[in-house]
Amino acid sequence: MEDELRCPNCKELFVEPVLLPCWHALCLACAVNLQAPPDSPPESTADSANAPGSDQEADKLSILSETDSGVVCSSTSTSSRPGSYVGTPGNGGFPPSGGTLCLSCPVCQKTVYFDEGGAHNLPKYRAMQHIVDKYQESRNSRLQCQMCEGEPRDATVACEQCEVLYCDACRESCHPKRGPLATHNLGPPRGSWQSSGSKGSRPEGTPICNDHNGEAVTLYCALCKIAICALCLRDRHAAHPHDVLPLAAACKAQKTFEKRLRNEESKQMLEKTWTELSQNLQQLSERARSTTEFIQRLKGMTDKVHEECVALEEEVEDRVTNLVSLLQARKSRLIEAARQTREARVRSLRDQVTRCATHLQTTTALLTFCIEALKETDSAAFLQIGGMLSVRAATAAGSWGGAEGVQEIARLPLLDLTLDDKPLRRAIDQLTFVQLKPSEGEERFPTAAPGAPLLIPEECSAENNSVTVAWQPPPGHGIMGCAGQRGPAIEGYLLELDDGCGGEFRESRHDRRCTVAARPFAR
Repeated sequence: MEDELRCPNCKELFVEPVLLPCWHALCLACAVNLQAPPDSPPESTADSANAPGSDQEADKLSILSETDSGVVCSSTSTSSRPGSYVGTPGNGGFPPSGGTLCLSCPVCQKTVYFDEGGAHNLPKYRAMQHIVDKYQESRNSRLQCQMCEGEPRDATVACEQCEVLYCDACRESCHPKRGPLATHNLGPPRGSWQSSGSKGSRPEGTPICNDHNGEAVTLYCALCKIAICALCLRDRHAAHPHDVLPLAAACKAQKTFEKRLRNEESKQMLEKTWTELSQNLQQLSERARSTTEFIQRLKGMTDKVHEECVALEEEVEDRVTNLVSLLQARKSRLIEAARQTREARVRSLRDQVTRCATHLQTTTALLTFCIEALKETDSAAFLQIGGMLSVRAATAAGSWGGAEGVQEIARLPLLDLTLDDKPLRRAIDQLTFVQLKPSEGEERFPTAAPGAPLLIPEECSAENNSVTVAWQPPPGHGIMGCAGQRGPAIEGYLLELDDGCGGEFRESRHDRRCTVAARPFAR
């Protein structure tokens, strides 16, 4: 509601609000600052086409008649000449006769023309002032001094004529009770500038006439559409006594539809406005209800996200535990295979040692026999076996294979086995989540990549040296966030482009459409 209580010109809460004929409100000080002679350019440069209130909507409020020239008057002067006029911005720049000042509404850009009284002719917007006062009192019940230089202190008194709140120190220095200020009415600080303590028997909340100090406003002029006092009826409003009603009766008639609607046209217009307002309120209520339901669904989705995260953590824990169990079983099998290889290798070495020992024993016996034969003194006996021993010694020497074979055997590894864990490490590094999960109410799809996208021929085009390609997900899939999505959600497709120079493909990510521009053709 605070936006409704702020002046469209100064953007602050209304201070002494006045009501323009176009039913928009301004602070009195802002209205005085905005008024200017008709021949001078207006201060507001806003385009009337972009203004929140258009001429058509202003006509709906019965400001301008459909048959007149776009000018109405609201007189507050003593003569029959009206004190203010309102016209559309496109009237050609010709103000009505007698208009000495004009004001352009900052909301709807309608121009109001005044006599020499200027913006002070505008009626006080008392309902707005009362609402602002109540709002300020509800927002901050403790009013503060408006004259303190530093941190404002709590106000203790309010001057009705100056319309300023003072603390005790500022009242003594800024508003002494002497000279012209001695006649000012001081009272307790309130949201409204009117003080109930200075009016004696006047009921609290009774409005005071601005032109006749101390006189209560008890009448309402229907022609000028302002509240007046008894002295105003004798003075400025004597020319139209038949249009003056008691304030209470006018207020009651304004609030009661049957008494306020004087003719059938106004009644139909009010009924139309009431119907439109009811429909707008109904639509607004539906929007608010749907928004509330959407917020509740979002809150429920937040709780569901927490639940799914807990379930996902449990699933990760179970699957990783299962993988650890499989890895432990694989470790046991690998250790068993290593042990079996060790035993086979040891048996092979033992067999080789046995064969070499037997061969060595045979060779040693032959060597000893040959040495004893060389000691034989009988030449005939030595010649009988000498050739045979020479052949046997050469054969035995050749059976050992030489020193190179022994060195080659020494260089061979004892166990020619190495554990290859690189594929497993790569698999562990690639262990991650796959964003393929079925929508609510759909069956689970296999955790595999989605199919190839389908091209949309009617959306594909080629122009000059550029080609535009459009595609859509295959049946059963949908772009993440799209309505009517079925199956796993696809976040997007990754398009790889070839530069045509034999280099690597260049990645270019797009959702559903891609435009590729080739290099200019060589001449």
